[in-house]
Amino acid sequence: MAKNKFLIWLTVILTVVVIIICWLPYLLTQYSILDFTETGQIGDTIGGTMSPFVGILAAVLTFMAFWIQYQANEEQRSSIMDNKTEIQKQQNRYETDRFESKWQMLFNIYKETVESLNYANVTGKAVFKELLEELQLVYELVEYGYVKWLRCGLCHDKPEYKDSVIAFQATLMTDDNVLRSFLTETAYTIFFYGKPYFSIEMTKKNPGKVVVMEQVYNIISKIEYSISENVSKSFGVHMTIDGVALYKYHAPQSVLNGESYQLAQYFRVLFSLANYINQADINGLGYKEKYEYFKMLRCQMSDEEQALLYYNSISPMGIKWNQKKENELLSLDSMGLIAKYRLVKNLPPRFMFFGIPPMEYYARETKYYEENGKRFFEHESFYKYDAKVYVEKKTNGTKEGPQLVTHFKP
Repeated sequence: MAKNKFLIWLTVILTVVVIIICWLPYLLTQYSILDFTETGQIGDTIGGTMSPFVGILAAVLTFMAFWIQYQANEEQRSSIMDNKTEIQKQQNRYETDRFESKWQMLFNIYKETVESLNYANVTGKAVFKELLEELQLVYELVEYGYVKWLRCGLCHDKPEYKDSVIAFQATLMTDDNVLRSFLTETAYTIFFYGKPYFSIEMTKKNPGKVVVMEQVYNIISKIEYSISENVSKSFGVHMTIDGVALYKYHAPQSVLNGESYQLAQYFRVLFSLANYINQADINGLGYKEKYEYFKMLRCQMSDEEQALLYYNSISPMGIKWNQKKENELLSLDSMGLIAKYRLVKNLPPRFMFFGIPPMEYYARETKYYEENGKRFFEHESFYKYDAKVYVEKKTNGTKEGPQLVTHFKP
């Protein structure tokens, strides 16, 4: 509206100026106080008189041309900016739709993978409860095998690694957490692969550790149980070791066969889905929005499934779940995937967490969330597993180092 008013006034002024200029020669020759009729140079006089006005008019017209062009450029620039904004919005919508499409595809694959799980006569989500009990059973077997190995005097059939075995055993005696980490890693490796699995790098770097894991496996792989006086099988219902009941755990199918044939695919799909959400770089998809996607994923996971994920994440097979940014203050950006999005928030409180319990493993993260008014775990208390072997620190003032206390009881 203001632009139209300006053009109207400019047109009126120019019209008046043109009329005045057209009448100037007549006015200057007929009514001027100067007499131009006797000079003989009326044309030159009129030309000289009109030149400034013509120049002014030309300047005004030139200004108008530039002004109109300026206005046209501004409109064009505004139109281009509007187009860019619209294109950006379309691009964001396209990226969001593409993200949603792939997220849904991975989510469907995840659900299909869970539904395809089987354990004896159990299928689907119920399998995780069976698997978790089997993992705990294997952990108790590993504890038993380790105690047996200690009592035989660190015996093994690889004398070339004698010094490395002694050095590794000394490392296990330095701290209870070191020992529990080793037992947990050994148990999960056997549970996953059915036997110890070692990378070439691990074998070269720590042969003593490899020998100990092999010896523990050799001991527990020979254990048998009896379901009747006349039948003897390997690992099954109501297992006992040397007459000691293993908390009456049942094993509806033979353990130590390994569960990687179905769990490997499951964990690959689950990690791909979680990592895809975390790495998504889309405008409007910040931490809060990403957390909602993880929340939807967690809602699909049973408590036992989350517990099995935890043990996978602290094993060499799933360590990427807990990869942290070192040498940084604890924050959401420096946490691993599980802690950052509280993916194991609903751990079952009735389950006895063996090895390193999640409340200890995520102690710093738990405190961080508490300081920010949130809870890392839904439940406040968990059952504590009664360890069969642990490192006991000397407190009597002697110079002796830590003592490895071993026992095996029901």
